Amino acid sequence: MSRVIAVIATERTGTNYFCDLMIKSLSINGMYEIFHPDMPYGLNDVLIAKALNKSLKEISALDNKLKAKLVKSNPKHIIDVLVRHEQKTSLFKIFPGHLNSSVVKSSILENPDVIKVIIDRSPLDVYISQHKAGSISKWGHVDTTDIKINLDRCQFDAWFKNRKEWYDVCSNTVENSNQKYVYINYSDIESRTPEELVNFFIQLMAECDCKLIKSDAIVSNLMKKQDNSQSPAHKVKNWPQFERSFPGGVIDSHYFSGFLNENDY
Repeated sequence: MSRVIAVIATERTGTNYFCDLMIKSLSINGMYEIFHPDMPYGLNDVLIAKALNKSLKEISALDNKLKAKLVKSNPKHIIDVLVRHEQKTSLFKIFPGHLNSSVVKSSILENPDVIKVIIDRSPLDVYISQHKAGSISKWGHVDTTDIKINLDRCQFDAWFKNRKEWYDVCSNTVENSNQKYVYINYSDIESRTPEELVNFFIQLMAECDCKLIKSDAIVSNLMKKQDNSQSPAHKVKNWPQFERSFPGGVIDSHYFSGFLNENDY
């Protein structure tokens, strides 16, 4: 039986860089958004065929959308084959919207064979990053530092409520099933060199009884930060107005830290 690591997060939390680094640095079966609606990123045809008891020829003949639909319809079988038939530890990530909440709960969150790693980040940074990248339809490999956006308080509140609910459901479900999850904040990622971050993750997984081994490959072409601004205020055109929309003109500190509060983990 192999270990399976599910990276639980939302968009723009540093998971592309994090997964890219771990996949290039560790001897693992590295994947990305295997339950994405457009295509099962990182999930190969051989594994899909094995999981669903279909021929490789049949799976290979499908386009990406149909493969994604098939994988999303059978998440338990996909997870089971990763646990029971893969030789290496597998790593993938799951975002809100990939699967409905009941399926995420039963297939991943309540599954003791899956190590849950929650990656959190300042909600304001996530929201701003998402909108800056969306404004130019570029989600990587382009510098967005000079782009400034306007923030709408009502839109932000609705978005935050949705994402906060995702993080709460994930953390509460794991805890209510008498399991623990590993918590990593974006600050843990950006404050470390690549080598330090790999060693940090290896230690965290060792504490979960999951031994990870570094690969012999040379790590190169890692993803770069799109935005090098120092604070949310530097990224937003109407920051003073946005700030004044909060009681007393003060934005609560948890909007700058993470979706989960410190006493949540």
